[in-house]
Amino acid sequence: MYNIGIDLGGTNIAIGIVDENYNIVLKDKVPTHTERPTSAIMDDMANLCKSLLERLNLTFSDIGSAGIATPGAVDIANGVVRYSPNIKMENYPIVQELKNRVPVKNVFVENDANAAALAEAKAGAGKGLDD
Repeated sequence: MYNIGIDLGGTNIAIGIVDENYNIVLKDKVPTHTERPTSAIMDDMANLCKSLLERLNLTFSDIGSAGIATPGAVDIANGVVRYSPNIKMENYPIVQELKNRVPVKNVFVENDANAAALAEAKAGAGKGLDD
């Protein structure tokens, strides 16, 4: 089983496919172009997910979950970006919007700094440490 990691930034949308051991199998990025409507940014995010899967000869049935890291205030329980300083998002249902574009059952969102800390704890410099 694989997972998709999405880093939605003010400059780029970076996406990686990771295996069950958190090894990055393939990654790529596209410019965010924050001046565009949020729907266009979400379309690019979905299209890049699809492109990576095609390049790996995988389908969405091979994906266990997708996680979106985004700047700003995030309501993780409801999958909503309350406010983003870099991207025109206010009370934006980012989890549902990604689910509308790609058939991934489990989609999560987190503030990008918190997501980076979690990634370090799971697979990076903090792996195996308690604090």
